[in-house]
Amino acid sequence: MSILAKLDALKKIKKLIGIGSFALYKIAKRRRDQDERFADENRFRSLMTSSLIENGSTVERVRRKRELPAGRGETILIVDDESAVREATKALLSKMGYNTLAADDGSAALALFVERAAEIDVIVTDLVMPAVSGSLLVQVLRKMASKVKIIICSGHALDDMPAQLRTLGIQGYLMKPYTHDTLLRMVDRVLHELF
Repeated sequence: MSILAKLDALKKIKKLIGIGSFALYKIAKRRRDQDERFADENRFRSLMTSSLIENGSTVERVRRKRELPAGRGETILIVDDESAVREATKALLSKMGYNTLAADDGSAALALFVERAAEIDVIVTDLVMPAVSGSLLVQVLRKMASKVKIIICSGHALDDMPAQLRTLGIQGYLMKPYTHDTLLRMVDRVLHELF
């Protein structure tokens, strides 16, 4: 083989090696990209799995349900002009071991309280109701029985709720919509004065 032929052959080999190197580089890059994407997907799955475990897995829900405070026959008076809220709250508290009474407005709550004050442990009342509002109900209850424990619920954000609560003598405040967990923990906290 002549030198020119050898040089030609070397150029072809070099070109093939270059093409091969480029192809190998592309293959390696593609694999690296796939590995990174796979790692990202695994991180995402891991994040989603931990999020599901924290927020909604069956095991976690069962664990949280077990940890939710339950009643021991304490009586809760629920006052709300919205029947759906009143009935849902009553059903939940009853299911969790509390005795429940319900009133659809402030005047009905006052009538129930007059009849059964000795057995009522906590009052959970809406703040905004027609005729007798939650704040007026609280003021009247404070004059009737200064020691009654009261939780106010409202769908309206109040700017200075802690100060207002202190002046009214309220033990707890729930912003609507609240979760079952939040309600149960607040009732338990107020019952046992865990402030």
